[in-house]
Amino acid sequence: MIHMKIKGIHHISSIVWHAQENLDFYSGVLGYRLLKRAVNFDAPEIHHLYFGHPKLEHDTVLTFFPWKKSYKEGMIGDGQVTLTALKIPYASIQFWVNRFKQFNIPYDLIHDNDGSSVYFNDPHGIKYKLVEDETLMIDNETVFDINPTESIQSVHSVVLHSNKFIESVSFFKDTLKLQVIKEDIDFIRFHSGKSYNQYIDIINDSIGISKMGAGTVHHLALSVDKEDMNQFISVIQTLGLPLSEEKNRNFFHSVYFREPGGILIELATDEPGFPKNEVLEVEPALYLPPFLEHLRFKLEKELMPLWIKPVHELRSYPYEDYQTYQIWKSHQDLLSRINYFAKLSKERKLTLEETEEREQLRRKYVENITGQVRHNLNNVQIETEDGQKVSLKLKERKKHA
Repeated sequence: MIHMKIKGIHHISSIVWHAQENLDFYSGVLGYRLLKRAVNFDAPEIHHLYFGHPKLEHDTVLTFFPWKKSYKEGMIGDGQVTLTALKIPYASIQFWVNRFKQFNIPYDLIHDNDGSSVYFNDPHGIKYKLVEDETLMIDNETVFDINPTESIQSVHSVVLHSNKFIESVSFFKDTLKLQVIKEDIDFIRFHSGKSYNQYIDIINDSIGISKMGAGTVHHLALSVDKEDMNQFISVIQTLGLPLSEEKNRNFFHSVYFREPGGILIELATDEPGFPKNEVLEVEPALYLPPFLEHLRFKLEKELMPLWIKPVHELRSYPYEDYQTYQIWKSHQDLLSRINYFAKLSKERKLTLEETEEREQLRRKYVENITGQVRHNLNNVQIETEDGQKVSLKLKERKKHA
């Protein structure tokens, strides 16, 4: 007899936009710790950021693939994880309401099946809610200005919208052997298999066509023992579901498949896990697996740098890779120096050398602005009368001797 078992939610991976905006929100606002600044092993030109609980419980791990603006935007719909619920301690809900107000984050305070819940989106459209629950109380460390009595504890549940409700229910019940907790005609709640209360909800209500891209959950990872992996692979193959080869993700081993309702599922082992008690620097180093180490120099000159820092307001950033960051940084340094001289000139008369430097800085600043405008316009595409898209190219200005 086969005794394989799902052991709960391992992690949830989503596609977002700007990496620093993602880091600011999950670290600076929600209080998650960045576990690893890595790359997508299958597409190393894309960051892969891992966020988790300081004690490194797998079920609290949220991971993100930040995409460039030239990539496609997604659409939340059937065949996806459409909502992730996060546990917070009892009596902490008002703290989070106040925090969302502080950061001008829209939210809804709703009484639902889980009690009082705070619904909100991250800056790139991923949907969440916070649920008060005392079944798991971890002694978190204080992260920035969030103390342990208020910090997010764990993943409470996920909501799945299936393309085939009956088939999905049968798969989670009969194949994955998850326990049914609550059920009616339009909804079923499974226990995830964790040692405490954690759930997987499937909704029988179409919300429209989904499209993978930024602003959507990419996949749901479920935890399995390494010894059970081959048995799960055999069972899934027997069902005729397309299955990936086993992947070595360095922190775990896994396989991917789509369950009958279209949701992308990953089965992942807990071993070897993330390094214990590792504290990343303010500017976290880029983690690469051994087979990508030969690309380090190239990737570090392409991927934008990141900083773990306190956040007082959410903002957008006008760069999306190393090159455009350097341009932006140069622009900021010029502006800072110009403002320094402006302030100094109100306190005393500038020296001749200071006046000359200020004028040089001003000219350089104008050149940078003009160059950036020309760069942006040169990347604009227009549609011709016959429907073809062509780039708008500006004539080069003649340089005078």
